[in-house]
Amino acid sequence: MKKTGILTFHASHNYGSMLQAFALQQTLKKLGHEPKIINLRTERQKKMYSCLFDRKANSLKLFIKKMLLSPYKKELKIQYDKFESFLKNYLDCTEEYSRLEQLKEKELNFDSYIVGSDQVWNIRCPDFDLAYLLPFVRNSKKIAYAPSFGPRKSNYIKFLDFLELIKQFDYISVREKQNFHYIAQKLGKEIFVALDPTLLLTKEEWFEYIKEEPLVKQDYIFLYSFTYKKDVIDVAEQHSRKLNIPIVVSYFVDGKLYYKLLYSDKYIKHFETGPLDFLNLIKNAKLVVSGSFHATVFSMLFEKDVFAPNYEKDYRISPFMKNFKNLQLEREKSLNFLKEALQ
Repeated sequence: MKKTGILTFHASHNYGSMLQAFALQQTLKKLGHEPKIINLRTERQKKMYSCLFDRKANSLKLFIKKMLLSPYKKELKIQYDKFESFLKNYLDCTEEYSRLEQLKEKELNFDSYIVGSDQVWNIRCPDFDLAYLLPFVRNSKKIAYAPSFGPRKSNYIKFLDFLELIKQFDYISVREKQNFHYIAQKLGKEIFVALDPTLLLTKEEWFEYIKEEPLVKQDYIFLYSFTYKKDVIDVAEQHSRKLNIPIVVSYFVDGKLYYKLLYSDKYIKHFETGPLDFLNLIKNAKLVVSGSFHATVFSMLFEKDVFAPNYEKDYRISPFMKNFKNLQLEREKSLNFLKEALQ
């Protein structure tokens, strides 16, 4: 059984990041490999996802944030613990590393290394690190599986500062088609457009990990977005009035609009939501309003009514929504890419 190391944003306290890492791990197991997630958790990433109420209020902004969220202190601590529990109990990881230098010194012994998916090649991401270009790998196969450069064209233009490291990859795929021709031309290599790993598992396979009992015992709209802009909130509230049902939110983000809804009785704040709870909230929602790639992916995979306001402007969500009818064919293509790369 071949050993495969996965390097991705597995420890980001973000539903999509952790679930895509889990999906790739499970897919590799089904393909007969022995995957292990390389447990890189930089100090920068740990600080960014640390429990809010464990942080020192060393700025006025953080002090105000903690005060406004103080009614939800218990729930937010439960959520933090659920992310850590998912990492411990569902992801097969190596020992923990905090720096690229440690990976170089360790001399990990995998037959193949896979980078991706998620925005591991988005240089604007606070999580980004040179390690995601595998400079510590010497004599093993290097594979990029569906990494994303993020939502800006300038991201992958700037990313080509690392062109020599990218050229050392044996197989390269990207998640968004918009990156395909530009990157292929610069590399002089064939590039494949692959599905996000969450789509490599079927609806039935995901349902095996979701508790049958709904977390919210009434009809509701599930609203999830990485940033809560006015258009997303407006769509959720329009449907809430029309259906006369509340809106559930599961994750705190900064923003004046979001602070306002914290104290609105239109919203149910379900802040104790971990990764698998997130799937439960999507599965049992009357409908989903999404400004998030992964919330949209799971909603469509679970055959839920989903509204993604202005999705046509998001080059990550738009192609996916338009091509979803070809999911089975694209899944087979992506699995074949992995099989070939790993053989």
